[in-house]
Amino acid sequence: MLFRVPMPYKVTGTIKGKRNPSTEAYWEYVEIDIPVLNDDIAPVAVIWDDSLPDIKLSHKMDEDNWTAINKVPIDGIQMVRVLDDQYYLRRADRMNPEQIAATLTPGSGIHVFGQRFVGHDETVETPVANTPYREDRPFESTFQQELDRLRDNASRFFIVGNDMFELSSEPVVIKVKLRSENFVALVPRVVPLHCIDQRTLSYNIERYSEVVGECNEYSERYGDGPMIGMERAPTIFVEDAFNYDDQAVNLINAVTQYVSKIDDRVRLSSVNPDYGIAFLSLKKALIRYNEDKKNLDPVEDCVSVLVENFSEEVQYSNLPSALADYSNRAVDVATANRKMR
Repeated sequence: MLFRVPMPYKVTGTIKGKRNPSTEAYWEYVEIDIPVLNDDIAPVAVIWDDSLPDIKLSHKMDEDNWTAINKVPIDGIQMVRVLDDQYYLRRADRMNPEQIAATLTPGSGIHVFGQRFVGHDETVETPVANTPYREDRPFESTFQQELDRLRDNASRFFIVGNDMFELSSEPVVIKVKLRSENFVALVPRVVPLHCIDQRTLSYNIERYSEVVGECNEYSERYGDGPMIGMERAPTIFVEDAFNYDDQAVNLINAVTQYVSKIDDRVRLSSVNPDYGIAFLSLKKALIRYNEDKKNLDPVEDCVSVLVENFSEEVQYSNLPSALADYSNRAVDVATANRKMR
């Protein structure tokens, strides 16, 4: 499907009739093509309810954080399709192609394809072709650069039916704390992987039920929060679409976060030299792993030493839980072939 997009660009040269070069701004409509696919080519991989859970929150910040992590559609339902082993998320604003085309005006504040703002008062195209330039003087234009940028942005999209999908990342499960007047609830949430940082533990979407159990265990242990059921569980349609190696990623992220927060001199001057040695051994193992991304065993061994012998030093980090989850993994061919994303 073709979209006409207003594209501003700049030209540096000498206009005929003038002696000195100048840089001028122009704009014109260009066409970009968004492919129209179907369910066979880009099947629905998963849908889930991403609306805020029905909990009377005592902190507005919790609601703001929920929407800040990932935009939520009006009906709360997220949909991901897969194409060439990549994940595409349905646009949260639910604008159909005709509605998106209507926003492609010079003064629009909606920049679906990353187009640059032209101007509220611009209505007539001003292509450089209407302005003669001297051919005996240097001439430079950003037209092709801007066009390539637009086309690169447009390559992230496709259309199925009446919906626009944009390149995203594999959906994973995280745990989110929501505060009420009477309790603190820990609830599972499905979000694209790129929406979270290294400090957040994340889980393969196929482990959603396990995460629900851990959230309920937290509620039973630390408060009287509501028990979480499977009502909001994601519905998976393509079983082999999700290969996120959450256990390895969580371990590496936990180690990276822990190491980055500690100054070497602080550890070396520790009252316990053995702890300083254990910490530096972990840092060395992490460096070696980052060089080849192959063998995680030395990192696991070093984390085990810290957790088993220096529990007070790591109790406020993600190291203990990440190590426990990684050590208890089921090692088989499928797990070994998972890709870290």
